[in-house]
Amino acid sequence: MRTFSNDPRLARRERRGAAAIEFGLWLLPIAILISGIVDLGWYMSRYHLVQRATIDGVRYGVRFSSEEDPNTDVQGSKQEPAAEFRTDQLLQGFGLSGTIDATFQANAPYDQLSVDTTVPFTPLVGIIPMPAEITASFLMMSETQRAP
Repeated sequence: MRTFSNDPRLARRERRGAAAIEFGLWLLPIAILISGIVDLGWYMSRYHLVQRATIDGVRYGVRFSSEEDPNTDVQGSKQEPAAEFRTDQLLQGFGLSGTIDATFQANAPYDQLSVDTTVPFTPLVGIIPMPAEITASFLMMSETQRAP
């Protein structure tokens, strides 16, 4: 037979297992939320690194002359490999590797150099679905540098 009294020790004994059950019920949603935040932060960090490497690669490539290379007779043949080299160099410095594609387009009075970068992405925890790769693209125009 249960007696009701104002003794706080009895009330504490009756609720002793409730805290453990509540903790168990909240543990899974909180763990999923925290792992999602960690994975999203890791993705955004890697995305920023790929973006910066791509932008810096284009800026580096545009500095070279867009005139025809006497060895290849192809306009912009100096800019594409320079941009790909610089982008790859930065990605390796960040501990990443991926596919880099530089494209030169001659459009007077401005030439255009674009770099597309794709890097595979592996999440740290992997509970939340994340993209399998990080892609970045950047286009920069440069004034046509022609000899008079």
